[in-house]
Amino acid sequence: MSDRAGPSQTTDVVVVGCGAAGTAAAAELARRGRRVVGLERFAHGHDRGSSHGTERIVRVPYTDAVHVELAMASLEGWAALEERTATPLLTRTGGIDTGAADELDALALQCRRVGAATQRLDAGEAGARFPGFRFEHDVLFSPLAATVHADRTLAALRRLAEHHGAELRARDPVERIERLPDGRVAVRHASGTTVAEVCIVTSGAWGGAGWLAEALDAPVPLPPMRVTQEQVAFFRPVGPMPSWPTFIFREHPSVYGLPTPDGLVKIGEHHTGPEVDADTRTGQLDEATWDRLVEWVARNVPGVEPEPIRSATCLYASYPGDTFLLDRAGPIVVGLGLSGHGFKFVPEIGRRLADLADGVPTADNPFGFDRPGLDVGASGHR
Repeated sequence: MSDRAGPSQTTDVVVVGCGAAGTAAAAELARRGRRVVGLERFAHGHDRGSSHGTERIVRVPYTDAVHVELAMASLEGWAALEERTATPLLTRTGGIDTGAADELDALALQCRRVGAATQRLDAGEAGARFPGFRFEHDVLFSPLAATVHADRTLAALRRLAEHHGAELRARDPVERIERLPDGRVAVRHASGTTVAEVCIVTSGAWGGAGWLAEALDAPVPLPPMRVTQEQVAFFRPVGPMPSWPTFIFREHPSVYGLPTPDGLVKIGEHHTGPEVDADTRTGQLDEATWDRLVEWVARNVPGVEPEPIRSATCLYASYPGDTFLLDRAGPIVVGLGLSGHGFKFVPEIGRRLADLADGVPTADNPFGFDRPGLDVGASGHR
């Protein structure tokens, strides 16, 4: 840890970690007229963490009310972001879930609560409608599902933030966060020190750093973060299919997939990767997981060529319950644990983090420090 002085500046809000969530919060705060400095340890748009790539699933069906309501609010946020940045981000594809009948019942029930339409199909009906798949169970179709272009989203959020005056600094890693006697926070980083009224920590897989626990102080529970390296494969469709939906096969392990902007189908297992260190991970594929995925695709997705044409890895940074931590302690706001299924909620997460930074009262925060086990009873998917 460095104790060198370096230049100092003051601002209203400093954001530590400029991936999707942090940049969304910076853009929203800057749009509200707040002075914002964002600090990113790597280059903007880097591929070391969880926000890179060209595609993510945007969907509504969850088995709990909390995430369904978050998803509906996020759909409004995506529309607003597209309008504000004049950038197309979403591609409406529709989405399918298949698995145990009781789980599909729970998904449909929560969607009905918020007025989100779904359609239940038996395996035969689903196979005729979606010939790229082989189904053994009923299927729940959601017309609201879409894909979102991740890289394009990050670029649009950066442009929006900078247009409203935010300063987003790349390759400027944070070394220490200190709470000052006057209630402000001092963030020590590679190029100097930034003093702010509020610090938002959205550092993804680097959110388990010791300086965060020290800055939050002992009374605030910060559970251990689990960082895993997940892997996905990209397959080429074999024949004409009007459009590929996003999909989740709710098995053990769960498998998800979605079409990519370059005409491929991305498929991966959910939460089966090995635990890694964010700084020292190798990026090498796990052969057993890879073989299992390829075999699964050959059995269940006859609409793609059986051999993948490329692969990719990314990081999940998770807390117990596979849910999020969005809360404030003193001058520090935390937005962590988003990996695996957080990108679809980025506009709404950014808004909520901005509200926390602005001191907007939050009653019954489902993503707060004080919920038992940091678990609202939901399991998410990308």
